[in-house]
Amino acid sequence: MSRAIRLTQLHALNWYGYRDSLPVQGNLVLAGVTGSGKSILMDLLMLVLVGPERAHHHFNRSATGSKSDRTIKGYCLLDTKREENGQTQYFHDKGVTTYIAAEFTWPDGKRVETWGLRFEFRSAAENDGTTTPFFCPASLAKSDFLTEAEDGKPRMSPLGAFKKLIDAKGGRLFSSPREYLRDMANPSHLNFNKDVLQRLLPSAMSFTNLKSFDDFCRQFVLPAEAVPVDDVVSSFRDFQSYERELASLKAQLDRLTRIRDHAARLREAERDHAVATYLAAEFGHVHASGEAEQTRERLERLKVDNQADEARLAEIAELTESGTRKREGLQALLNESADGRLYNKLVADLTKLEAEIEQLRDRASRLDGGLGKRLKSARAWMEQVGKAPLDPIVDTTRLKNAIGFLESCEREQTASSLSLLAEAANETVKTIRNRFDGDREELRRLRSEKSDLQAQIDLLQRGVSPGPQPLLAALKSQLPLLPNQTPPRALREVCEVSDESWRAAAEVVFEEKFAVLVAETHYAEASAILKKLPLSDLTSAGAQRLIDITAVRAAKPAAKKGSLAELLQTTDADSRACIDALFGDMVRVADTAQLDRHPAAITPDGLHKRAGILVRPAPYNGTPYIGKEGLKRQLEIKRQRLGEIEASLRRLEPIELEIERLIRERASAIPEHEDVIKELIRIEDLPKKQEQHAELMEQLEAIATDEFDRIRDDIEVLAEQLSSYDGERTSILRKGRIREIQDTEKLLTLLKETASRREDEFSKVQLRIDIQQHHARYLSWKKEASEYTPAPDVLANEFRKAAAAAEIAAKEAIGDLKVAMLDFKKTFAPKFDDLPEDGADTTPYESRLQQIEHANIPEYEKKSVTERKRWEALFRTQVLSRMQQALKNVENIITLLNHQLKRPIGHDRYKIERRPNPEYKIYRDLIDLNALHHEDELFFASMGGELQDALKGFLNLLVQNASSPEAARLLDYRQYFDYDLTVTDIRDSDGKSISVDKQGGKMSGGENQSPYFVAILASYLHAYNRHESRRKEPSLALVPIDEAFSKLSGERIQNCIQAMSELDLQGMFSMSSGNIPYAFSQCDELIVISRKEERRGTRVGVRNVPVVLFRDSPEGRKWISESEQQAVEA
Repeated sequence: MSRAIRLTQLHALNWYGYRDSLPVQGNLVLAGVTGSGKSILMDLLMLVLVGPERAHHHFNRSATGSKSDRTIKGYCLLDTKREENGQTQYFHDKGVTTYIAAEFTWPDGKRVETWGLRFEFRSAAENDGTTTPFFCPASLAKSDFLTEAEDGKPRMSPLGAFKKLIDAKGGRLFSSPREYLRDMANPSHLNFNKDVLQRLLPSAMSFTNLKSFDDFCRQFVLPAEAVPVDDVVSSFRDFQSYERELASLKAQLDRLTRIRDHAARLREAERDHAVATYLAAEFGHVHASGEAEQTRERLERLKVDNQADEARLAEIAELTESGTRKREGLQALLNESADGRLYNKLVADLTKLEAEIEQLRDRASRLDGGLGKRLKSARAWMEQVGKAPLDPIVDTTRLKNAIGFLESCEREQTASSLSLLAEAANETVKTIRNRFDGDREELRRLRSEKSDLQAQIDLLQRGVSPGPQPLLAALKSQLPLLPNQTPPRALREVCEVSDESWRAAAEVVFEEKFAVLVAETHYAEASAILKKLPLSDLTSAGAQRLIDITAVRAAKPAAKKGSLAELLQTTDADSRACIDALFGDMVRVADTAQLDRHPAAITPDGLHKRAGILVRPAPYNGTPYIGKEGLKRQLEIKRQRLGEIEASLRRLEPIELEIERLIRERASAIPEHEDVIKELIRIEDLPKKQEQHAELMEQLEAIATDEFDRIRDDIEVLAEQLSSYDGERTSILRKGRIREIQDTEKLLTLLKETASRREDEFSKVQLRIDIQQHHARYLSWKKEASEYTPAPDVLANEFRKAAAAAEIAAKEAIGDLKVAMLDFKKTFAPKFDDLPEDGADTTPYESRLQQIEHANIPEYEKKSVTERKRWEALFRTQVLSRMQQALKNVENIITLLNHQLKRPIGHDRYKIERRPNPEYKIYRDLIDLNALHHEDELFFASMGGELQDALKGFLNLLVQNASSPEAARLLDYRQYFDYDLTVTDIRDSDGKSISVDKQGGKMSGGENQSPYFVAILASYLHAYNRHESRRKEPSLALVPIDEAFSKLSGERIQNCIQAMSELDLQGMFSMSSGNIPYAFSQCDELIVISRKEERRGTRVGVRNVPVVLFRDSPEGRKWISESEQQAVEA
């Protein structure tokens, strides 16, 4: 029994040039020349079935191949295709009411429904007019759309009258096309899949062959299934936002914790400085006061114990005073007469002169001994110079002659002899220096090289390449890196030379080995840092290079077989790309003769050719830089060189020490002789003074008397007594008691001053430091100090050291605190730009830390976990599960369609095949894995690395650009398979099925078109729910095709229409070719359409004139007969 709901009437009233209601019976052919108006009726049917929103994009597409300029307004107002003053002219320029509708009849012939749209334009100025969809559960005649006007002529019914008619017949008017389409597609009405038909009909009605059945199947056969990803994307973005915020909060927590620790160190250091300063002052005061008191007590005891000596000292003082008075009296008696005064003066002059003579004799004696020692030391130094380790040996002849002359000369020649000796010694020293100049320069060079080598070895031992790299250092210190982000690195760090025989070539040609590689996200900041590098850095280190990894990746470099890039191994993908870009085309050759065989090549010694330029680089200096192995070998080389230098130093340094000793000892062995000459000059006065002494003795003897001698003797006796008293006094003082008392008194005075000063200092400290703020630390530290030692001076000194150490610690802490604050602000700028950075106030930082510790991080961790579960669940249910169901539907749809395609079309049987698309295998695996696990945790935990990468890529694509073509393809389940249509000739039982795509180039246009027509029929079966065999409700059966069968032969046209009828479908074909008779022979009705002009004043309109012929009518049979006769005559 048929399930087809068939089209039985079309209403086109004021629809372009149509003002007709046309009966439809079975399969219908619309015939007419091009431009007669066939497509106008096809567009009417499309508009009724899919609505204005979808249909207006596809009007007259079979004629234009793309969107035409036809519009609903043009169809209703009848666009004349003319313009005046740039304005389109319409035939119904005063306004128009249009009715279009299609009548459908159920298989039993009893149930009829009419579905259509009413358009009203009040004037040509309106662009959209008013659209009123309607439904009537009955057949309507043309007269039902008309109302008699006042002039007695029928006019298009106004909306009120038409609504009254529809209501009377049990129908309804719809407020929107959406409601209209929803009800029309409902199983209780025309029973079709609205979404599939809206996608299928406009395209299939004017279909053309696509480049492959794969594209055709995706476009026409399989329905588009919208996968809602907004919730997933929103949730995943929220999750990423929480994760970023959580990472930021943890980074803040780490930095804020450091700030808090630095602040605690600062407060502790400041506290210790205050307490230590206070205790140092306190113990200093205690010690000074105690010392003064102890000294006072000791002084009192000394005075008690020393009373007898004190009495004798007082007696000696009296005797000394008495003796001094007597001596002065005798001296005055002697000075009473002129002779006495002369006698006294001569005695005094003689006494002075005798002392001078004695002194000169002593100097002469010492000078003679000194010259002997000078000669001895000069000879010894001369012998040492002769043995000095110099080549040739130093000639000491001049020095030897000078020594001999000094030894044999008279006293008056001593000065000149000493000068000769000094000149000879200086000349010898100059000779020694000249002989050692070469070795001295060698020592300087070796020591400088050793210092450089030691610094380089130290860097190499730490894995750092020696030599300045200012860009790398600046990037490491200035780029804001979050945890787990890749730091900047030089290209040479991540490469290794796999063949050492090619290291020389690699080292000399790899000029970019020190180029710096940074993460793609940091390139802009790194570029700015490079541009700001000081010129002094560039002068000392040379050009600095920064790699733009985005540009390198975009070039998609690859390494040729046998290229130098193959020998530079790396596990880093970005480094690999850079190396391939640099050396991927540079082929390794054994000798220079092979260089010209390749556009770019290199020999083992570094001679290379590229871009038409042959380069001979500077020879390899033997210092490897590439890779860890290169630095390891460089370290060995530098250690070996350091050993050679140290061996040379061990040979030369003892010689240097000996030379320096000889030069240094010259001053002591042959000292300067100016002092000796001065002594010689003084000794020359000795004879003169001896003569003066003799003269004075003669004068004294001439005036001396017994009385003068007696008085002189008494004076000498008194002098001896006074000397004795002074000696006794000195003896008593030497016992120490008196001196001790005196020293103690002086000490006591000093200690009292010190104690007073310490007390003042302690008072000032007490005023400056409020010890109560640090009372606990004060008590504990004081107790600890008392247990350490009872000596307050020691404690005062220790606390002064502690205060100094605390001050240094405070300076370090404040410096670290400022750096930490600046780092925090810079890392999270500009969010915290208003926070202080001087280290004085950490309250805002500690408040932020407390907020993060006690609320933010746990809050965001909870939000992150919750959002993760949410997006995981949404991704599984809204994306993967829907995709899984859609993929399952592919199998069901194709199976059911193939069931319908079992009936041959002519001699051909068609079958749709599907194969997994290899490009989407990883995503199908993801969908399959989703079906295996019910719990989200099990699903995500069971993913391998490749699936995790696929999931991450899937989500990132949706988040970054959900509307991109890539995302659309990924969410389109139809892309997950490749589709093909195969055809089998039923006449050949052993024949194999043939792919329509593979044979497309070998078949005629008709042979290519008929398989697509078959696929269109299968698509309509899907749209009309015919693939669901368990459902038997009637459904729409209409298959409208504009300009159908243009490339098919008559036989194939007949086969296609027969197949459509066998599938219980109703065709509606517009044709303008000579094959119309073949089609009409298999159809039930033919409407021949012509076109004529119609005038209304100056406006020229169009009247589309349809003539209806039924195949079984006399007129129809006559038309077929005449057409066949014309074909025979042609």
